[in-house]
This record gives sequence, C-alpha cells and structure tokens, in this order.
Amino acid sequence: MRAAGRTVGELSADISRRISLTLRETLQVRVGIVEVRSRKIFVLGSVLLPGAFSFKQDPTVWEAISEAGGATADANLAAVEIIPAELTADRPKRTVDVAAAIRNGNYDGMARLKPGDTVQVPRQGAGTAVAGEGSVIYIMGAVSQQGAHGLAVPSDLITTVIRSAPSADADLSKIEIVRREGGRVVQFKVNARDYLSEAQPNGNPELRPGDTIYVPRQSRGFNFFSIIGFVSPVIALATSIALLAR
Repeated sequence: MRAAGRTVGELSADISRRISLTLRETLQVRVGIVEVRSRKIFVLGSVLLPGAFSFKQDPTVWEAISEAGGATADANLAAVEIIPAELTADRPKRTVDVAAAIRNGNYDGMARLKPGDTVQVPRQGAGTAVAGEGSVIYIMGAVSQQGAHGLAVPSDLITTVIRSAPSADADLSKIEIVRREGGRVVQFKVNARDYLSEAQPNGNPELRPGDTIYVPRQSRGFNFFSIIGFVSPVIALATSIALLAR
C-alpha cells in the first residue's frame, strides 16, 4: 500500500477494511510512524545562499529560491531546473519559467517540490537573458507585497519599502539587505528611521539589481502606530472634558 500523502487515520481505516474481508474478527488496526524522512530541498546555482533547506509543507519553486536568499542579479529565472529526488516517468527532470510566473503574479500556480528535490538556478548566458530580469529586487517580511519587484526609479530603500506597503508593526530600524558583491555575499542592516527622523543618508541607501530586502516585525508589544492608537482616545477624552467645563 502506498502511504505517501495519507494520514495515519486514513491508513488505519484502509488496512482495517482490507483485513476484515478475510479476518472478520479484526476490530481495529493501529498505524504508527517509525521514522520521518527529511523534508529538505536543495537549492543550488545563482542564489545568494545555496544549500539545503527544510520546509514543513511542500514549497513552491519560488518559496525555495526565496529561502535561499533569493536569486542573484545574473540568475536566469526563465530556465530554472527541477531535479526530482527519484527520476520516474511521472516526475522527470524539467525546466520551469519562474520569471514569467513572477511577472504574472502567479505564485500559487508554480510547481511544488517534494522532499529531496533539487532546484538549480542557472546563470544568464549569451542569448538567454530575459528582458528586465536583471533589474529585479526581492523584498520579504513585514510588507503586504512580498516577492520580486522591478527596480523602479527612484531605486532607494525608502521608496521601495513604501511601494511594498509595510505593515503597522514593521521595524524600519532593523531592515536587512543581502547583496552579492563580486564573488561574495554581504549582509548589512539599515536603520531607515535615521533617514526619516534625522535625514541621515545612510538610512536610505540606493538598491542594486538582485538585492534581497528583509523587513522584520517589531519585537515589542507596542510601536509607533499602537502609541498613536492609545494617545488619540486620551486626547479626545481630554478635549471633551475641556468642552464640558466651558
């Protein structure tokens, strides 16, 4: 019996039904999990952090690439290879156009991976470049519009974050940027509030193609927006008292 994709309860019921056809005295069958196979996906090639990554559920190709830090500036997302853990007639090696899915916003329609699969992101070669693909950045975290975005003009950090619709609990003081410089990957943090409150230029750096931006959430239980939400009723109450006292 094939167990993949089925719950313990489903297997128990199925086995019990089959056995009861010949052994009617069998009342209950218990199924237990002895060993859990690794759910690691391997992401290689033109990504910022190639390696093996674990997922609780079967990820899409884009989710696997994002987990690896995103694609590099010279990645060819139009020809991403998926190599199954076990090559079969049902699951052969194939090439998918991730760039087209990103342009169309079809993230949910991307191919889903299985444990042990390998994602190979090739570099752009002669005649294989995709128009506009070299000017893509990636933004994740406390923003409403996560994913790949065209590097528009202006290409500064603040403008990009605003266009991605940051959430109310976004921590703009600890934004992380991962960038490939030459043959190495660098990571640095940016305090965007320095730019907003003190006009510090280093709080709003210019972005480069292939940059991956991560906007964390506030770790505390309050933020600027929650403070405003608390103070506003107090101000309204004080105003009402002042009007009644006239």
